[in-house]
Amino acid sequence: MCSTRHKGVSAEWVASERIYTTGLYRELRMVIVWSVFGIFLCGGLGGLAAWALVTGLGLSGTLGAIVAAVVGMVLAVALWAAITALLRSFGLIR
Repeated sequence: MCSTRHKGVSAEWVASERIYTTGLYRELRMVIVWSVFGIFLCGGLGGLAAWALVTGLGLSGTLGAIVAAVVGMVLAVALWAAITALLRSFGLIR
C-alpha cells in the first residue's frame, strides 16, 4: 500500500522515485569523497611547502609555527582554487 505522502500515485512511480534519489545520494557521496581528497591533497602540499619555507628561513618556535600556519593555509587555498579552475576549464566538474 502506498504511504499518505504518495496517495493516489502508482507503486511503480514510488519505486522509480526511490531509485532516482538513491542515485543522487551516490553522486553526493562521490562529491564528498573527492572534496575530502582535494582538501587533504591541497592541505598537505601547502603544509609541506610552508614547512620547507620555515626551515629554509631558519625560523623555529612560536614564530615559525605562526608563519608556517599562515603560509600553509594561503598556499592550500591558492592550490585549491587553481585546481578547481583547471578542472572546470576542462569540463570535468561543474
